Amino acid sequence: LQRQLSLVGLWNSPRETVRLTASIYVIIAAASVVNWLLNYAQVASEFAQLLEPFGHSPTLMLFIISAVIFVCGMLMEEVSVLMLLTPIVAPVALAAGVDPVHLGLIFTLNITIALITPPMGACLFIVATISRLDILEMFKG
Repeated sequence: LQRQLSLVGLWNSPRETVRLTASIYVIIAAASVVNWLLNYAQVASEFAQLLEPFGHSPTLMLFIISAVIFVCGMLMEEVSVLMLLTPIVAPVALAAGVDPVHLGLIFTLNITIALITPPMGACLFIVATISRLDILEMFKG
């Protein structure tokens, strides 16, 4: 509508789209490898056993769950965090009387904040790639 796209720009846009998409998939692939390693090391079952004693205090359990989700979200991609932690955390939290919607909001909020927090800050890497800014400038703000 604004006639800002030339034929050269139209020709180069699929190439640019493939480049950006490939860089995002590299980040997701690396996070998936970490997820596989954590599953192989059976970190999930160990965490479930760790949370069992806190079943009498849902508030304390939710605080611990929030901290774990946040730390995992800083180091891994969000889908990997959800796939790894939801089957572990949900049964323990539901048995302690935590509402599933409340637990879902805790997951969403913690992962969202963790995705923009260094050291990984996956969303910052994606924004830096798209905007063509130096990643150090992105971390400084």
